[in-house]
Amino acid sequence: MSTPILAEQCSTCIHFIGLKNFGKFGDFREDIRTVCKAFSKGIPRDIVLDEFDHTKKHKGDKGITYASAI
Repeated sequence: MSTPILAEQCSTCIHFIGLKNFGKFGDFREDIRTVCKAFSKGIPRDIVLDEFDHTKKHKGDKGITYASAI
């Protein structure tokens, strides 16, 4: 299992929720993903790795983009 990485744009966004385990309870192959209001099934890799500026629309974001919480 890899350690989740989190871009600053995610951690400072008002839409950020946190980490969610999508694996089965007690399953050693846990599926932990970072989630937010825009991506309830997991924030895309290019956003989490800060390779995409999510102040711009991203496929599947339901029209929800980065908004500063600070």
